[in-house]
Amino acid sequence: MSTETSSAALEQAAPAPAPVVVETHESERAATPRNHTVEAASMRAPGLWRASMAIARKELSIYFATPLAWVLLAFFIFVMGYFFVVNVGRYIEFSRNAQMVAQYNPQALDQLNFTDVIFSPLIFNAALILVFVLPFLTMRLVAEERRQHSLQLLMTAPVGSTAIVFGKFLASAVLVLTAVLLTTAYPLLLNLVAEGGGVEWQTALTAYLGLFLCGISFVSIGLFLSSLAESQIVAGVSTLVTLLLLWLVGWAATAGNVDGNLKDLAEWTSVTNHLQSFVRGIIRLGDVSYFLSLTILGLFLTRTAIERTRW
Repeated sequence: MSTETSSAALEQAAPAPAPVVVETHESERAATPRNHTVEAASMRAPGLWRASMAIARKELSIYFATPLAWVLLAFFIFVMGYFFVVNVGRYIEFSRNAQMVAQYNPQALDQLNFTDVIFSPLIFNAALILVFVLPFLTMRLVAEERRQHSLQLLMTAPVGSTAIVFGKFLASAVLVLTAVLLTTAYPLLLNLVAEGGGVEWQTALTAYLGLFLCGISFVSIGLFLSSLAESQIVAGVSTLVTLLLLWLVGWAATAGNVDGNLKDLAEWTSVTNHLQSFVRGIIRLGDVSYFLSLTILGLFLTRTAIERTRW
């Protein structure tokens, strides 16, 4: 009887076991979604903008602290200057021929203007130069981070993949805008030397809008291809090949024996076909949607590729 009483007393006096399993489960559950919490916090508009701007400033400082941005901008302006001189020479030749024909066709001189002969071809020349310049600008954006294993370190920082992608894209878009603004010197110069009117500024501004939309879509494609490669050379070459295909597909559809739906698809895919309406001074919803769709698709695919490295 005494033994049973002492056993019951010991059982009552013994402390209850600590809920170790519950505490461990709660700690693991709290630690697991850390990256998702960071991503959700950075997706909020103020946090996303601050993080994106910080990354954009870092990328711009890298661009201008090294000769890369300066060399690319100088090359762009130099080649643009060459095409400008060529187009001016062509205009002078056309004007001489028009004066000779004017005695038989008085309207020949009226059909000759700076916009059609000099400025419009210059916009297409600028877009073609961007095809060759922008791969050098975008090839290091993610590929260099991946090669140096600093992308994983950046992912652990209090920024999400969306802020990383948008910040890098924003820095490159600023350089594209800088290059586009530098080319406004050419129509301004034409207005200074022209007699009886220069460039039609409404058409010129529309063409510049199309050139900028074309440039940022190229940047988005280059950013995505850079996120897939660890080598800058591979990223640059793949971007150049892709942009050349988008540039030449419309010409191939026109010059080749392509008919039907395949021809319609090739013409819709072509960059030059969508840029042409902007150069004519016409803003079409389909052309704006084309460039914005390319840009958004490239950014989305880049974010998806970066998210895969997290796991």
